[in-house]
Amino acid sequence: MGPDKQYIYTRDDKQKQLREFIRCVEVLCDYLPDCEAFSSKVDTFRAYQRMAMALSRKNFNQSDFTELSLSVKSIINLHKEWIPPLKETNSGWGVPAYYPKLEELHEKVMKAAFELRAIGKY
Repeated sequence: MGPDKQYIYTRDDKQKQLREFIRCVEVLCDYLPDCEAFSSKVDTFRAYQRMAMALSRKNFNQSDFTELSLSVKSIINLHKEWIPPLKETNSGWGVPAYYPKLEELHEKVMKAAFELRAIGKY
């Protein structure tokens, strides 16, 4: 595909994106109970997963994907003065051991959600 070529996602592409979103949410939900400050978010992400699974069983359109994508809210604040939760250790204060993996899994969910909005690529 050259720089001036556009590819519009097919129905199969969108189904793959939806399956990837569901998979990413599942992995995050499996990890969240181990994340003290974020463990209460499991139900929220399970709701996103249920919405995605319902979409996969119906005759969806792009508006359905966009609505789902926009409903997914970040649990990690991104403003300039935000810091991750800190935990006291023997050597002082630091990011909890669970946080780097949480951040990685959360980023995958957010990327998969964002991808649902796209109708194609260049």
